[in-house]
Amino acid sequence: MSGINTLPEFTKKRWMSYFGWSISRQNLWDTCPKAYYYQYIHSWKLSWEEKDKFKVLKNLQTAPLIHGTHISDILRKVLNKGISLDIDGLKELFEKEMKETFEKGKDRVTELYNRLGVSKEYFERHIENGKREIENFITEIYPVVKDMDMKVVDKRDKYTMEGRTFYSAPDFLAVDNKGFWHLMDWKSGTGIGTEELFLDAQLTTYAYYAINYIAKGSKPDRMKLYAIFLQDMSKNVEKYLTDKMLEDTKNRMFKMHDDILEKSMNGPFPTLPEERKCKFCNFATICDEGKYFLGV
Repeated sequence: MSGINTLPEFTKKRWMSYFGWSISRQNLWDTCPKAYYYQYIHSWKLSWEEKDKFKVLKNLQTAPLIHGTHISDILRKVLNKGISLDIDGLKELFEKEMKETFEKGKDRVTELYNRLGVSKEYFERHIENGKREIENFITEIYPVVKDMDMKVVDKRDKYTMEGRTFYSAPDFLAVDNKGFWHLMDWKSGTGIGTEELFLDAQLTTYAYYAINYIAKGSKPDRMKLYAIFLQDMSKNVEKYLTDKMLEDTKNRMFKMHDDILEKSMNGPFPTLPEERKCKFCNFATICDEGKYFLGV
């Protein structure tokens, strides 16, 4: 079986550059390599007509992800001063956008596509949680950051290190009037079960993006990283970026990237079946284990 290390050097470099890594891609791989295969590799083998059909599955989102997407959209508009700061109006906007997404039906929502349904109580809980997140942001976060020199607001981008491609999605990056850099990631969940090691890796990969592309390769003297849990601000994590965090995270990023690169060429792509996980997978309807748990 061939692998990344057996390729000619030119081909290897092209492969490493094209096939990037991110903390979310790693998280999907760790959750289920087969789901990773469907999300990032399978469509290469399809005709254009088949790609269009398969795109529906790739773009599905579960209710929590839809919730987080709409919260991020609203906070981005607030920070870009493109929307009123009226809290009640923002809450109404969030509820309206959530309802409109779910009304569009099964081609947008994983639970609906997989015929699991979304109960009224479950939907209303997301609405109430979202409203709480908006209020916490406007009353506690926005007053602190509104006058900073904002460099990045909810930006999906990529950067390269030593010929490798990495993807980054920082929610907020700004510099205060003392020259401190502040990098924040909004969390629409409760924080329960989120490991600090994961947060360190996620925020530090974003810090690499800030250093390489915003600070033009020069590490700022002081950069503070924040994971902001909007539902429960007591769960927030704040820490200063250190050289050790950068070194440790870079080593982990390269190691995990190597592992995925090696396996993504030829597999294997095993499923890691687990009922709840499989039922809420975008690809359950085309995966044997997913079909089993869906009863189809």
